[in-house]
Amino acid sequence: MTLLTGTLLLSFVLSSYGAGVHGHQDVNESTPIRSRSLVRDRSGKLEVDPEGIAFLRSPSVINQTLKTIGIVGQARTGKSFFMNSLVGRSRVFEVSSGDEGFTKGLWIHQLPEEEEEKKEEEEQGACESNNKTCVPKGTMTILVDSEGLGAPGGTKVYDTKMVALTAMLSSVFFYNTMRKVNKLDVEFL
Repeated sequence: MTLLTGTLLLSFVLSSYGAGVHGHQDVNESTPIRSRSLVRDRSGKLEVDPEGIAFLRSPSVINQTLKTIGIVGQARTGKSFFMNSLVGRSRVFEVSSGDEGFTKGLWIHQLPEEEEEKKEEEEQGACESNNKTCVPKGTMTILVDSEGLGAPGGTKVYDTKMVALTAMLSSVFFYNTMRKVNKLDVEFL
């Protein structure tokens, strides 16, 4: 993929989802924002993290239409960096400069809601209360960052599970690579 093609694809995704680097750059970088663990590795088996599930089951999330952007790819290819660029911050998903991958399992982060969109949805009656307290329905975008494929100590079975789970959770699915996609990549996916 050429730089121009990648830039056009990224621009399309960002415009489709109403989120992007430019929309969130003015957020104070010192304000603590963190991602949440959703799935973790327990001796080669995937385990749901209670904190991540509690977040997804919270009233502020469960009453929303979710859009998810997920990413997979080989270890050390910049997946977390790419996801941070979607948020417009450098420390939402942890990154490191070492040889070993930093991300373990699946991590999620909610993109900030656009205030105008939220007001518009409320005005359109997205939340019908019927004399009950409810959270207005809207749309929420969740980023899903994954552990790198081919990491030391990993197995092909584990990598396959990570790809499958990320793909199933994602409305938009990115395969991140530092080279041209080849036949083996396509067969694996």
